[in-house]
Amino acid sequence: MIKRLPFSLLHSMGVISRELTSVGCPGCAGDDPRLVWRHDRYFLRVDLSICRGCGLVYLARGLVGEAAHRFYDSIYPRLMQVHVAHCSYFSAASLGALLEKHGFTPTYVSKEAQGIYPGNLRIFARPTSSCRDLRGGLAPQCVPVAPAPEEVETLALRIIGQIRPLSIANGYPRAASRLLKIAATGQ
Repeated sequence: MIKRLPFSLLHSMGVISRELTSVGCPGCAGDDPRLVWRHDRYFLRVDLSICRGCGLVYLARGLVGEAAHRFYDSIYPRLMQVHVAHCSYFSAASLGALLEKHGFTPTYVSKEAQGIYPGNLRIFARPTSSCRDLRGGLAPQCVPVAPAPEEVETLALRIIGQIRPLSIANGYPRAASRLLKIAATGQ
């Protein structure tokens, strides 16, 4: 194991956080996000958002180019001590079923080409309400349809209700405690 200076992880995360840039919706290439939640479990400002153009929930800030490679090569492996990657317990079928249970229709499944686990599962999904055909049934293919403003707000409230950031069991306090422990030991 490489020995690093104590708290170098926090410094590295601060640098990466400043390199996050705005990104358009990966579903429709729109640029009209409705911010739902600002920070992820690592306290990076990723801007979890809902696209007002198509209803896709996505991160409206991300890493590109060299910053993405640096993050996945040197920082993310250290963070994995804090969070177990979903690749170890989700398949396309199980994640799709979980999304459907919570009112989403998976529209596209792929495996990531880069990152700490090449092949990580990536599923794009839309609120099921935006995937209805004219007869009221599920459309054979979920075509992006701009959700009504009240649908976007309802979805945002549902997501916020699931986040529970102050939970001692799985929220920010627990993540902060683990991050500080890793950072203090210089891992």
